[in-house]
Amino acid sequence: MKTIYVVTTAARTPFRVRARAVVLAAVALTLAALCWLGGLAVLLLGAADALLAAWVGVPRLGWLIRSINGLIAESRRADR
Repeated sequence: MKTIYVVTTAARTPFRVRARAVVLAAVALTLAALCWLGGLAVLLLGAADALLAAWVGVPRLGWLIRSINGLIAESRRADR
């Protein structure tokens, strides 16, 4: 089996250059939007956590989390 390498010296067409630029811009904008939405989600979840802790109270919230953790542990033991 013989391997043949093809090397081209043809110039890129303006359409291909523009198409590549559009695709790269779309990818960059998509990544920027995902980063922005992720940061917004973190801020909103942190604010919700702070509001819940202020409304319920930290000791009650700790008790609630321990209760839920205990229920999950019991469920895992029952599944085994």
